[in-house]
Amino acid sequence: MHETPAPRIVVLYCSRGGMSATEAKSVYEQVSDGPVHLVAMPCSSKVDAPHVLKLLSKGADLVLVLACPEGACQFMVGNVRAEKRIRHIQQLLLSAGIENKRVGLVRGDSFHTQAIVEQVTAHVKAAIESTPRSLPESLSVSPIA
Repeated sequence: MHETPAPRIVVLYCSRGGMSATEAKSVYEQVSDGPVHLVAMPCSSKVDAPHVLKLLSKGADLVLVLACPEGACQFMVGNVRAEKRIRHIQQLLLSAGIENKRVGLVRGDSFHTQAIVEQVTAHVKAAIESTPRSLPESLSVSPIA
């Protein structure tokens, strides 16, 4: 019997959004769907297409961005930029014949452990149905503003 490996999950989150190192560790321990790699970013707007596509091409099954709610970004429109970039990445994936559910964005008032675990679990369920599980390394794009 061939067992499917656990999905590899990358969660990019705004370091100003309030998730502490203790909460990040708790999320890591509570997500049962597979290993979760939590990456703090100075702002969710720092997410870009080449970076996300590289994560996918190197084996991530899901890249999820946690952003502040609209109007609450300390950098004014960082979360709006992040949302535009995620939509652009999803369009790129679709145009390449790859399910766009493998990349997502979640906005929240306050990201506490249980809410993050629930969001990751919901996105994993959608993402693991998509194939192939990795992107060709030759897929490249130019960043958008």
